[in-house]
Amino acid sequence: MEEMQWPMPMDNLEGTRCNLRLLAPRDIPDMIQACSDPLTQRFTTIPHIYTEEMAQEFVAAERAWAIVDEDDVYCGHIELRLESLDNRTVNVGYLAAPWARGKGLTTDALKVVMAHAFRHGAHRFEVRCAVDNKASRAVARNAGATEEGILRGAEYLGGEFHDIVLHARLRPTE
Repeated sequence: MEEMQWPMPMDNLEGTRCNLRLLAPRDIPDMIQACSDPLTQRFTTIPHIYTEEMAQEFVAAERAWAIVDEDDVYCGHIELRLESLDNRTVNVGYLAAPWARGKGLTTDALKVVMAHAFRHGAHRFEVRCAVDNKASRAVARNAGATEEGILRGAEYLGGEFHDIVLHARLRPTE
């Protein structure tokens, strides 16, 4: 059985509806706007006051892809995270900018990142969404992840514990 490569390469990746490239300084104004959106704030741990310095630090870390349209306009971002190297499991966080929601870009980006992770040895790919985040749950489902169950009180957000839905996809067998 092959080993999982971690960290995985941050190659530019192509989807059918979007492209993925490293976040860049030019994305920062749009990132700040997207991260300050009330819906984004409701479902993520992004600080309520998201500053330019925070965005610069996140971009400089080179750990997330910008989800961009055919004109290379920032439409959100997606970050692959290590869950367990021994178990070859990764998870993901993603954000869709308000102006890009409902266009299938995030679903396409998730499919592309899943395929990338499987090419680099991942066995299991997890997606966690707030129970009441119907859009994020649809993204996971439409990208081929199976809902496995509810993690009760698994995320502390806004001063309260929230239930999380766990979705996963296993590496396709040859």
